[in-house]
Amino acid sequence: MKEFQYICLHRFSMMMKWYNPTNQSFVDAKINELKEYAGLKDLAGIHLNYVRYEGADVAEIDNYTQAVSNFVVNATEELRKDSPNLILSSDVMPEYDKLKDKYCTDYSIISKNFDFVVPLTYFDNNNENDTYIEDAITSLRDHSEGAKVWANLQTFDNATQKPIPSDKMEAKIQNISKVNPDGFFLFRYGLSEDIDFNNLNAK
Repeated sequence: MKEFQYICLHRFSMMMKWYNPTNQSFVDAKINELKEYAGLKDLAGIHLNYVRYEGADVAEIDNYTQAVSNFVVNATEELRKDSPNLILSSDVMPEYDKLKDKYCTDYSIISKNFDFVVPLTYFDNNNENDTYIEDAITSLRDHSEGAKVWANLQTFDNATQKPIPSDKMEAKIQNISKVNPDGFFLFRYGLSEDIDFNNLNAK
């Protein structure tokens, strides 16, 4: 089981406010910010959160989707020019059939330009049980243009904000491993109890 030193950055949403992806000056500033982070010593990768746009009118969906796609292509190209070994990943909403119309996300572009994607599924949240998580992983993997698909593991209880006990986490990991995700992404790693993946039937 490999562990990486990663930076997670928000792109088009901060503090519940969405930023227009067609605003080129904003996009350029974000790409320059990414390039600064990529220069940090011993950094293995950068994970991008909120690489989508929500709330677009029907008439705007195509333009916003193209703008998000342009950002993904340009950002990943720029980062790999200077840091070809940098691992690049992104969150993606789990409903494949709603990605464009609801989230202005062209999954063919996302999955072609990132090394891996992480579906935003959270157990103990919105009735997202193991089957829901497994189905999301399978669907995104079946439609991927190259990106691997990692499972997202929530490490804390929504109500108490305390770590989920390791035995419950390990049971979830074992169940999700049935669909063979390419890796596991611990959401809020610092809150998790220690999990020995080497002793689990998981990648």
